[in-house]
Parts: sequence; C-alpha cells; structure tokens
Amino acid sequence: MHKKHIVIIGNGVASKCVVFELNKLGFDNITVIASESFAPMCSTRTTAINCLRGTERGNSNLGDTIIDSFNIFEDFYNLYNPLGISKTFEMHTTPVAPDDLIAKWKRRYKNYDKGFEFSLFNKPLNNELFYIENDAYIISPEIYFDWFNSINKFTLIDDVVEEITDMQIFTSKGLSIIADELIICTSYMSKNFSHLVADEKLKHSLLHSKPVAGSYLKFKIEDFNSDELNLKNPYCFRIDEVHLIIRPDLDDVLLGSTSTNNSNDMTGDVSGLLNQYNKLSKHLLGVVKLPSFESAEVITGVRHKSQKRTPYWGEIGKNKYAIWGLYKNAFSFSNMAARKISKLIKE
Repeated sequence: MHKKHIVIIGNGVASKCVVFELNKLGFDNITVIASESFAPMCSTRTTAINCLRGTERGNSNLGDTIIDSFNIFEDFYNLYNPLGISKTFEMHTTPVAPDDLIAKWKRRYKNYDKGFEFSLFNKPLNNELFYIENDAYIISPEIYFDWFNSINKFTLIDDVVEEITDMQIFTSKGLSIIADELIICTSYMSKNFSHLVADEKLKHSLLHSKPVAGSYLKFKIEDFNSDELNLKNPYCFRIDEVHLIIRPDLDDVLLGSTSTNNSNDMTGDVSGLLNQYNKLSKHLLGVVKLPSFESAEVITGVRHKSQKRTPYWGEIGKNKYAIWGLYKNAFSFSNMAARKISKLIKE
C-alpha cells in the first residue's frame, strides 16, 4: 500500500470515482472533506441518466469525449455490476411536424421512426410521434453511492475548507490537515480554489465558468396508475425536452427538468416545472393521468458548466489536481476523470 496522504475536497460522484480508482492502485490513506449542509452535492439532485442522445464521433472534441467516457462507464458497469444502475432505454420523441420546425431533431436523431404506440404506455398516444430508442443507464444516486461507500476505503470529515496554504488545509471546525496530494472535486465551487491553479489560461477558464441550477419533480410511484403505464421496469420517455423517468428501485417517477444559467438558487424553478408538467399532461391526455402537480417534491441541484461546455480533469499545480465542469455528463465523465487523476498520482 502507498503511504501518501491524499485529501479530496468534495463528496459527489467525481470524488467517489476517484477514491475507487485510487484504492485499486493501492492508495487507501484518503481523507474526504465535505459538508452536505454547506454545499449540497448536485450528484443526488439530478435525474442522473447516461445516454449518448445522438452524439456522433468526429463532430467535436466534446462529442468525442462524451462517447469515450460513455464507453468507459459501460466497461465499469459490466465489470463491477454496481448497485443503483439500471441498463434500459431512453425513448427520444418529438411531435410529427414540418421539417423546418424539427430539422435540428432530425439531424441529431438519425434512423428514426414514427408511431403512436410505446411500451411505457398501455394505450396508444393521441398524436403520432417521431421517435428513436437508445441504450441508456438510469442511475439511482443514493443506492449507487451506498455501493461505493461499502467498498471504498477513505475517511470522511464533515467540515468546510476555509483556506489552503500550499498543502495545508484549514477548516471551519479548526482542523489543520496536511496533504501529500490534493484533489478538488467541488463542482461550481471550484472557483473558490482558483488561486491554486498555476496556469493562467486554465484559471481564466475556471473563473468564467457558470453555475447552472436545474430543477425537476419527484413523484411517488404509487401515485400513478399501473393500468395506464408500465411501472415495473426502469425507463425514460422524452418528448418536447421533458423527461418522464421511472425508477422502481427508489419507488419514484421523475419529471423535468429545467435549467437556469448563472444561478445557484436552490429554491427551485416552480414556474418552469409547471410549464413542463402541463406540456406533458397535454401529450398524455386520455392515456396517462399525472398525479397533481402539488403532490410532487421539487428537487434542485446546481451543476457546473465550463466555457464551451469543455470539462477539465488534471493537474492544476504541484501535487494538486482538480475535476470540474462535468455539467450534464457527470455520471460518465467522472469515471474517465478518476482514471486519469489516479494515474497521475501514481506516476
């Protein structure tokens, strides 16, 4: 076993994956510092779906990274069979309309079909839809994180980092912790540690990144009628940019979500969600009666969007590393990022 003391700030999915990869390489003297009450992690406040959604290789560096990380995530899933991940499908649909209104959708989702009947619903829809079904993974973060915690070797300190001087970390509870290696996994709060970034261009990019608040509705699965839709299997149905996600392992159904740029407001986009709820209700009229809007819990998380949506993972200074800007791809980017960070530390 390696004797280095590795300190990770943050306890979301990126942190979990980093600890997992470091443990595999023989590092187990790991301290994780995080405070859920001070900085609620976005990883447990997201609809958490891994799906390529029409992304094709060769169109952009970001697209290639999305595909590569998705493949790494699939390898991880197949090799370790982690709890809290369900392999299923995501049905992408859009109402049949003239080409000029849905040209962008058709460019992205090639080899589409059209129809009224979908396996999620027990009755045909009223209006015909263009659709394409893609492989997807629905993640139940609470179960997934419990799985990580059952096998990962680390010490968790519930505290807030107030200052970092070289490799010495000072917390709000008066702790002073010395790290041999330091890893920042703090999403949009990574800006608070910009002084640790040696490269000016990288620092500029970090300082110009944005928090993006996202909200969705969480219903109890028992509030839906099993005679109207299939509630036994995990599934995602998407129409007009609105997701309906069935998660039997957590006994819930998710609807949404909204995005608000340059916002870390956790109160929730209630008006935006009501608009999405009404839009979905209209599409499912006579097929599925949604539970009342008021019966749902509004969940909000804050994601981190880098310039040009380009994520970063790597070295930021001597013995200092960071992962940030994972935005909508945190549950696939994290595996890829963790592999790179752990290999850098081993070297």
